[in-house]
Amino acid sequence: MEGETNESPPCLSFEGTAISIGRLGYEIIVVLGHPNYYPRFGFVPAKPKGIKCEFRVPDEAWMLLELRDRALAGRQGTVRLQREFEDAT
Repeated sequence: MEGETNESPPCLSFEGTAISIGRLGYEIIVVLGHPNYYPRFGFVPAKPKGIKCEFRVPDEAWMLLELRDRALAGRQGTVRLQREFEDAT
């Protein structure tokens, strides 16, 4: 029909992506994003979990998602981003 797309709703697309990333062996996803958007997918502030960003960013926008329970247990540190992000901060 006219106007229809084959795109999945954002939440379904994201869940499939997170599952795929987990299958690759990754345990967490970090984002610098809108604090009213990403929590709907399970993202939480990263700073209270001991994960910092190497750049000065708003705490509420720096978030993470653990892809397996307790993936960060006993871990903390600073995420280093690609050089391309230097100009964006």
